[in-house]
Amino acid sequence: MTTVQARTQAKPPPALPTVGMGAIAGMRSMAAPALVSDYVTRTRPEQRGTPVQFLTSPRVATVLKLLAVGELVADKTPQIPARTDWPSLLGRCLSGTVAGAALYAGAGRHAIPGALLGGTVAALSTFGSYHLRQYVGRRFNLPDPLVGVIEDAIVIGGGIGLLRRLPR
Repeated sequence: MTTVQARTQAKPPPALPTVGMGAIAGMRSMAAPALVSDYVTRTRPEQRGTPVQFLTSPRVATVLKLLAVGELVADKTPQIPARTDWPSLLGRCLSGTVAGAALYAGAGRHAIPGALLGGTVAALSTFGSYHLRQYVGRRFNLPDPLVGVIEDAIVIGGGIGLLRRLPR
């Protein structure tokens, strides 16, 4: 099926999952593309011929999952710069952009609105989750790595929950 044919049989735009994946990208930059790549590899082969077709590769899905696990570990170390620093922020926006584009393309929609939505939410989530993490640590007198583990659980559980609601 060509991209044009897929769009003529388009499903409703997956705005809510895209917002969710954008929020996840703001919290953990590699989690959103890893989750979405795993999902599209198993359920959306029609993404071939779209700007995000590389996500349908099982190898890409595996590499992204490994990078996501590495990020979960590295996040707990003091050497990692703040997520709000420009390089980190740009990576998170790119992550949300790719995830949003893939979700929209998988629904037979144009990828650009999904990319814009995912990237914008990732930027907002980057700052919101950073300040929330700082607040929770101070308010409950918790060490930052413990707050990071709680954040990891939210990212993983939320991401899996969002993707389970999408059509197979």
